[in-house]
Amino acid sequence: MNQLILVTGPSGNGKTTLMQAVMENIKLQLVKVITITTREMRKGEKDGVDYYFVSKEVFEKYIEQNELIEYNQYVNGHYYGITKEKLFEKLKFQDAFSIVEYNGMKRFKEYYPNCLSLFIYTDFEDMEKQLMERGGDPSDIKGRLQTYEEEMKDHIHYDFVIKNEYGKFDETVEKITNIILSQKQTP
Repeated sequence: MNQLILVTGPSGNGKTTLMQAVMENIKLQLVKVITITTREMRKGEKDGVDYYFVSKEVFEKYIEQNELIEYNQYVNGHYYGITKEKLFEKLKFQDAFSIVEYNGMKRFKEYYPNCLSLFIYTDFEDMEKQLMERGGDPSDIKGRLQTYEEEMKDHIHYDFVIKNEYGKFDETVEKITNIILSQKQTP
């Protein structure tokens, strides 16, 4: 059975960028399970690569038809979720990772027990700076900043907690890679 790595943490702490770098490690051969979202595409993003961008109506049909393993609607009104089909399509051939929030992690662990859960965080000030540099709607950024403390409380429920320290990107990638490799060797 292939392994699923679940990655969680507050917005703007580098989860996606870190996991893209981890994916490039030839020892791991990881693929990303792509999330479906109703939010607008940001500059530089590609449909089917970063996310699957769909309308709210399409997303709600996935919910009605019970096709999602997990989903969430954030304070900004946008939905995010992962279909059962996309998950098992990826896990059929190799290990995969998905970026989810806390409730999503719990749902995944119920549905697919061979999960490794990682909580990645950065200091609040660094997260704020990264969100501002990334751009986007100021009210969306404000909403994400307001959830930081609440999201940080969930870290105790994860297999591993990793701090993404500002200026230590390569060291953080190495930590994550080593954790995943060490767990692969465990029967």
